[in-house]
Amino acid sequence: MLLRRLGWLLRRQSHEADLAEEMGFHREQKQRELEARGLGAAEAAAAADRAMGNATWMREEARAVWIRPWLESVWQDLAYAARSLRRQPVFTLVAVLTLASAIGLNTSLFTVFNAMMLRRWEVGDSGRMVNVFSPYCCRREGGAPNGLSIAEVRYFAEHAHTISGFILTRQNGEGDLPDEAGTSWVSGNYFSVLGVGMTLGRGFAPDEDVIGSPQPVAVLSWPYWRSLGGDARLVGRTITLEGVAFTVVGVAPRGFTGTGTEQPDAWIPLASVQLLRPDDAWMQHVLRQPEHCCTLVAGRLAPNATLEDAEAELSALRRQYQPPGAAPDQKRIVLAEFTALGSSPPRKKGPEVPTFLLMLSGVVAVLVLACANVGNLLLARSAARQREIAVRMSLGASRRRVIRQLLTESLVLAVLAGAVGIAVALRLPSAMVHAVLPSLSALQLTPDSRVLLFTLGLSVVSCFLFGLAPAFHATRPPSAAAVRLPLRTAFLSVQVALCMVLLVAAALLVRGVERVGRRDLGFAFRDLSTMSLLVPAKALDGARTRAFVAALSRAVDGMGRPGSVALGAHEPLHNSSHATLRLPGETDDRSIEREEVSPGYFAVLGVPLLAGRDLEASDAASGAIVVNEALARESGGVPAAVGRTITVDGTPRTIVGVARDANVMDVDDVYPTAYPLLSGREVPVVLVRRDAAGVLEQVAATVARLDSRIRVRVTPVAEQFDSRTAGSRFAAALAGGLGALALLLASVGMFGVFSYWVQQRTQEIGVRMALGARPGQVFALVFGVSARAVVAGLVLGLAGAAAASRLLRSMLYGLSPLDPVAFAAATFVLLVAGAAAVYGPARRATRVDPMLALRAE
Repeated sequence: MLLRRLGWLLRRQSHEADLAEEMGFHREQKQRELEARGLGAAEAAAAADRAMGNATWMREEARAVWIRPWLESVWQDLAYAARSLRRQPVFTLVAVLTLASAIGLNTSLFTVFNAMMLRRWEVGDSGRMVNVFSPYCCRREGGAPNGLSIAEVRYFAEHAHTISGFILTRQNGEGDLPDEAGTSWVSGNYFSVLGVGMTLGRGFAPDEDVIGSPQPVAVLSWPYWRSLGGDARLVGRTITLEGVAFTVVGVAPRGFTGTGTEQPDAWIPLASVQLLRPDDAWMQHVLRQPEHCCTLVAGRLAPNATLEDAEAELSALRRQYQPPGAAPDQKRIVLAEFTALGSSPPRKKGPEVPTFLLMLSGVVAVLVLACANVGNLLLARSAARQREIAVRMSLGASRRRVIRQLLTESLVLAVLAGAVGIAVALRLPSAMVHAVLPSLSALQLTPDSRVLLFTLGLSVVSCFLFGLAPAFHATRPPSAAAVRLPLRTAFLSVQVALCMVLLVAAALLVRGVERVGRRDLGFAFRDLSTMSLLVPAKALDGARTRAFVAALSRAVDGMGRPGSVALGAHEPLHNSSHATLRLPGETDDRSIEREEVSPGYFAVLGVPLLAGRDLEASDAASGAIVVNEALARESGGVPAAVGRTITVDGTPRTIVGVARDANVMDVDDVYPTAYPLLSGREVPVVLVRRDAAGVLEQVAATVARLDSRIRVRVTPVAEQFDSRTAGSRFAAALAGGLGALALLLASVGMFGVFSYWVQQRTQEIGVRMALGARPGQVFALVFGVSARAVVAGLVLGLAGAAAASRLLRSMLYGLSPLDPVAFAAATFVLLVAGAAAVYGPARRATRVDPMLALRAE
């Protein structure tokens, strides 16, 4: 191919040179003729140039001599392909829809991947923006890296030369109250560093983000501004955010969704959060403590600075900033691309890329299945076009020319399927993401140029996958015609193998979801509801919060029967606090979970005490705590832990009881946890048993009596459980859908292959029956031929499924990747589908009339 291309270029160059030489000769002749008529040399040369044209025209003419026939040939192939496919609308429709289902799935998945990992935020010169992280985790071992403290970022801003500006963000998300706007808390230079101009008004001024002097200013998002009436005069006026009046200083441009995965309604300076949370000790810690680690940071690379330069400089500055005894990981800085996935801290073993690769493997397998199916259709179609192909080749068409024509038809099918796939990708990604991860509202899930190029490339690759082998097969010499069925059965074996892999994956994931649904988490979450108390930002300060919690605790203590209602700091399966633990004789702290509770908390959850006693109201003075088994094992064992004193968050605590381990915080793991009494620093949640009649109404009435501004929201804990396992359920549903689609494609492929086989061997079957073969023997013959292809595919599929199933281990909740029930179920379903697909052609073979077959012979 390379030599032919080189020869073509040399011939074209030679032709251009010959043409240029000939045109030069004619120009000289023309100039001599004009000089003979009395014109001067200069005038004659100019006239000759005008007559003969310039060198550019000659080169274009020479190029056109070669390009025009090639373009005409391509156009003829496309026109003939269109006419040929139009004459067989059923074949065209089936082939396009089969390919479009697979290409649409691949395009939709790539659209999500593109939005999360490749597409940068819509800001000025986004290629120069980077996310800044610390690989040191201030939480328990194995967690994700975090951002940096505000003080450290300010130190970087003063000394760094490779970063021209840093921004800090904290996503508050949607407000808890129904009429509360979702705000994003950002540094004052947020919009200027991003290079985002305002549609109306301005961004924040430097003096509006001073911790000691917070200013009530806000920039509204375009959708929120439109929801408020879209009046340009709103700039300069005040709106209420969480009960606090803020002055609107600007409106962000349309389409700007910020730099988080959720679309905020408004942006406010970080310092202004003090106006919303005046008594929030945690927020004061975020703003003022140099050791705080969890503020997300991004920066803009300075001109001529590279990402490696910035990472090295910031790591050097961190070594200067950190205390001498800091851990090695605390002295490093990691930079990441400014994308949606990059806005979250990178993990060493993050689930995003492996999950995507698993999904990609599934949809690629469906694409290969679809290509194998269409390849079989093309083989059947080429068998019916043998006379046409033979005539074309007998009239002088080369085999290469006929293959090009057949590939052109395949390309037309692939491009049509790609166009349908793009149409699918306009709707399906948004539906998928919003169904599983509704929090990713800021992602732009519309196909862009990158998605279009991916789909075009996928269509071309698909064209060769399903079109090349049938094209070579259709143009083989007549002497090779006897080996046509093995190619079709090879396509079929590939279909069966891939279908087996997808069916096993679907069965494993469905079994895993079923297993976690029946899993004992250690507490009775199915019969439990939580009542969250939605408190306006300035409704309670420190003293009033403690008084409210004390009054609520006394009121709840007398409601219902024992074990029906209690208080906890957080909703089960939702969140927890972190604390430091120091055991007697140790000098280093370790990280544990900390959950403040009221007396009776464990009875309401149905968690038994293995040793000691429950908390009592009188324990508030002594600082007694209950611990779970995991923490008790670190404190000398379950019986021995009772009575020991440990240090939690710098305060000595006496263990009075040990509760059985339960997955109260996390569905997957149990962490060492300490349970002290409620301190009253935060408003708790109320936990109520489902069978506690009237308790929810009593609690709501008590809350309204204590403070009418507080509203309540009741949520079954089972909904929290369903939310935490939504990813696995989606994976199971997706795998089930892909498995069903693969099974359908494989069944259609098997039916088509053996229908063609029966049609091709009608005369042979007729001869067999004329010689005495019984219908049962003919039926067994067809089933025997099909069994070889199906069994070969099953063997390959089982081996592939055994290897691929290990990649699903993290989604199986303890189920073995080689679960025999899943493998047996997939094998049974595929065998039944194969038998059903072959039954029709086998029955048709038994009904062949021997006399008609012999006459045809």
